[in-house]
Amino acid sequence: MEITQQEASAALSSSVQLSWLSSHEEAVSVLRNLRTLYWVMQAQSVFQKPDIGAISLTTIADKLWEYWTDGKTQLQSLLMKMGKKEASFQKSFPISDMNGDDAKAFDEAPKQLPLQKNSRNRIEFQHDLAADWARFQSLKEISHDTAKWAPLAENPLWHNALRMLGQLLLRESIGDGKTAWDIAFEEAEKAKETMPLAADILLDALCLDPLAGLFLEQRADLLFENHGKRLNRLLRRFQHIATRPAVPEAFAKLDPSLNLYLEAQHRLPVYGRWLGIANFLTNHKDKVANLMSPTVAKLCETWLTGTPQSTPERTIIFRKEFSEIALATVRALQIEQGKGSFFMHEGQKQLYSAAFQAASDLPDEVAEWALEMSQRRPYRKDIAEVLKEFNRQRIQEHEQKLKDDPEYRKRQERIRSMPSHIPTGRKLPPWPLGPRKRVEKDFSDVCTGMNVLQNLMKARPEAALEILLANIIEDSPEEEYSPSSRMDFDLGLKFDHSTYPSAFWKSAFLTFLHLNPEIALGGLIELINFCVDRWEHEYGAEDCPKIILDFEDGSTRVYKGDARVFDWAQNNSMGTGQLSCALQALEKWICL
Repeated sequence: MEITQQEASAALSSSVQLSWLSSHEEAVSVLRNLRTLYWVMQAQSVFQKPDIGAISLTTIADKLWEYWTDGKTQLQSLLMKMGKKEASFQKSFPISDMNGDDAKAFDEAPKQLPLQKNSRNRIEFQHDLAADWARFQSLKEISHDTAKWAPLAENPLWHNALRMLGQLLLRESIGDGKTAWDIAFEEAEKAKETMPLAADILLDALCLDPLAGLFLEQRADLLFENHGKRLNRLLRRFQHIATRPAVPEAFAKLDPSLNLYLEAQHRLPVYGRWLGIANFLTNHKDKVANLMSPTVAKLCETWLTGTPQSTPERTIIFRKEFSEIALATVRALQIEQGKGSFFMHEGQKQLYSAAFQAASDLPDEVAEWALEMSQRRPYRKDIAEVLKEFNRQRIQEHEQKLKDDPEYRKRQERIRSMPSHIPTGRKLPPWPLGPRKRVEKDFSDVCTGMNVLQNLMKARPEAALEILLANIIEDSPEEEYSPSSRMDFDLGLKFDHSTYPSAFWKSAFLTFLHLNPEIALGGLIELINFCVDRWEHEYGAEDCPKIILDFEDGSTRVYKGDARVFDWAQNNSMGTGQLSCALQALEKWICL
C-alpha cells in the first residue's frame, strides 16, 4: 500500500531519530510504501544522521538487511536461500527440510528477522517485500555478470529484485561518464533474442528510480536514438508499472478473462512514480512531439483522465505539461500529413484522442487545432508556412529531375498519358455546415465514433458543435449525372460503417445533450434541416410531400417529408447512420 509524500514526511518528522530523513525527497519517495516505512521506523537506530551514503531504495534495503540479520553471515545466507526458494513459487518451507545450521540460525535469530513460523510448522516471509529484498541481496553476488542474472527476468517473482539491482548499477560509476547500468544494458540488448526481458527490466529501474529525472537526462541520446525506439519501450512498460487498475465496481464480478482485459485497459496513475518521467518528457517536448508516438499519447491521456482537472483555485501538477505534449504531437502529425506522409497504423487515433483530452487545460488551442483538422479554418500561419516551403522545394526538385534524369522524365510522361478517371458526377461546392476540404479519415472517425469531444463540449461548446457537424457532413460533395439505383437518397452525409446498426450510444450528441442541451439541440436542428433540404432536392421540390398544420394562434407550419423521412430515427443505413444515431440519442435524452 502506498501513502502520499506528505504522509510519509509527517511520519518521519514524528521521530526524533528519523526527522532528518524527512528533508530528503528521494528517501521520502521510497518510504511512501507503507511496509517499507514501518520497517524503517522499527529500525530507526540504524538510520542515524552520520553518513549512510546517498539515500536510495538500495541503501535503505542494505541498512535494513544489516538490521534484520544483525550482520550475521549464517542468517543472511538463510534469507537468501529462502528468497530463491520462494521465487520458485513456494510460499513456505517445511521445518524438516532445514539443515542443522539453518535451523540453529533461525532459532537464535533476533526478533526483527522478517521470517516467521506458521501453525503448520512451515517457515515463511512476513511480507513479499522482504522476499524481494532477500533476492536483491543474492543478486548483488552476481551483479556484474549479466549473463548469470539476465535469465531470471523471465520469472516475474524476480522482477522487483532485478529493478533494485538496476538502481544499484545506476550508482556504480565506471568512468568516462558511464555506469555499471550502461554496460549491463548493452550486454542485455545484445542477448535480447534469448533473454528479451533483461533490458526491459533495466529500463524499469531507470524510470522508477527516485532520481529518474537525472538518470533519464544522462541517457537522453540513447533513448531518442533510432526515432525513440528505446524511449517507446520504456514508456510502454511505464504505462503499466506506474499505474494501477481502475475497473468500475460494477464490472468486478464479471468473467475473469474480461476483468483481466479491463484491468489492462482502465488504469489510474500511481502519482509518486511520475515525477521523473513527466519532467523528462517536458524538458524534451519538441523531440517527443516529433516522434508522433501513440505510446506517449497514451501516457498523456492516462494522466489527463486520471487526475482531477485544474481550477482557478487549484493547479494540478503536470496537467498543462502533458496537455502541451499531446497538442504538440498532433501539430507535428498535422505537418507530416500536409507533406503527404502516409501512416499505416491505427496510432493516429490515439494521438487525436489524447489531444482532445487536453481541452480542459488548453481549450482555445485544442479548438483551433480541431477546427483546422475539420477543414473549417485555414492552417495556423506557422504550419502553413512550413508546408508552403516544403511544396516549393518539392516542385523545384521535380523540375530539376525532369531536366537531369531521362528515366524520371519518361515515367512522368507515361503517367500523364494514362487515361484519367471518368467522373460519375458533378463536383459541388462545400456545404455550409461541412468541411472546406477532405478531412483525414482517422480524425473524422475519432470525432464521431469516440467520446473524445466531451471536454471541448464543456469548455468551448460552439467550437465542439462546429467540429462535430463538419465530421458528419460529407467533405467532397458530388451530384450524380444519372439517377442512382440505390434505395436511399443522398442526404449529404459521410458514409459511416461504425453506425450500422444504429444505436443512441454511437452518437456524440447523447453526451452533448447532457452537457449543453441548448447548443446541442440547436446543432441537431441544423443537421436535420440540412438533411431535409438535401432530401427535398433529391425528391424534387415541386413534388415534395409535406404536412401542413394549422395552430390555434392562426399560424401555419409546413413540415416536408414522407414516411421515409419520418423513419430516419429508426433507420439502419451506413449512408445516413450518423443522423439516425443522433435522432435516437435525442429520444434517449428526452426519456432520461
